[in-house]
Amino acid sequence: EVVRGQGVAPPAGVAEMGAFLGPFMADRHGHGVASQWAHETCVVWCPEVYYDAERCRLRKVEAAIKRGARIKCAHCDLRGATVGCALGRCPRSYHLTCAHAAGCRFNAGAYTIACPTHSNPRRTPGPTWTTTLASDA
Repeated sequence: EVVRGQGVAPPAGVAEMGAFLGPFMADRHGHGVASQWAHETCVVWCPEVYYDAERCRLRKVEAAIKRGARIKCAHCDLRGATVGCALGRCPRSYHLTCAHAAGCRFNAGAYTIACPTHSNPRRTPGPTWTTTLASDA
């Protein structure tokens, strides 16, 4: 989830998914700069985001936010879906919480998901692939 706010403090009342990262300053369609915050858990599951050990920070977060603003979630039909099915040429993308609600399987080691259509046990065997973000335990 991306939250737009004013200033440099994280927004209150929307922290169910854990800590926020930000603020990220992103130009929105050439109309100035806005402060944006994103859940850390959601950010690390975005395929373009990676950890830069030399600078001790996550990179490409702004790109993930911009890309997500254009993509609708296959579960809730709202924009902001940044996690896509990793199997085949599947077009389905999800918000991280929606992926869980929709029954996707998760590969926490690779930070990838398989949508319900592609999450049969042959294609997504345990224990690498699970039905939760951590494990099936």
